[in-house]
Amino acid sequence: TKEVLAWDASYKEAKRLCKQKGQQVNLALITGTNELVEVRVQFHVVTDGHDQMEAAIKAFLATMRAYGQTPPRLFFTDKPLEDKSFFQQTIPLLQVEQVRLDSLVPGAENALEPCKLTPSQWKLCSTARDININVNSLRTLVKGHSSGRDMLALDCEWSVNTGSGGSITSAGRVAVIQLGYTMSSGEVADSS
Repeated sequence: TKEVLAWDASYKEAKRLCKQKGQQVNLALITGTNELVEVRVQFHVVTDGHDQMEAAIKAFLATMRAYGQTPPRLFFTDKPLEDKSFFQQTIPLLQVEQVRLDSLVPGAENALEPCKLTPSQWKLCSTARDININVNSLRTLVKGHSSGRDMLALDCEWSVNTGSGGSITSAGRVAVIQLGYTMSSGEVADSS
């Protein structure tokens, strides 16, 4: 089933490609994908306001109804605290699912506390030696756990250089690498 909608705003696409006489026309390209990474909805916005998304989401839901599909029950965004209320109002099944999920946790409040990492849960590595030591330690730790619930995530950031038309002419070196992992015990760690 296609019950997931993962929401993302790409500012680079609009900045580089959506120009009229050299001026940026749109702020971002909004894309919603399902759990199969199929694009389900995609559109441009001119501001970061939720009001820019409402018509497109309503049209998306109407299309799903017309084809006998159910709306998404699970929603992923990189701004959950900012987006939760809007999307639960705009896609009502999300609120129904949140209530159901909350009921599965005895004594759960209506909202989860934001994830907070203490200094013991993260480490800044700035030298090649320090990075290598920590990556090797993480490899050893992950190899020692065979639970199917252990996860490891990697994220890299780097700058890009663009030509006059907005196309990428070269990429800079990796500037930031983030490694995060969670063990089946529920322990979460992040290393940047």
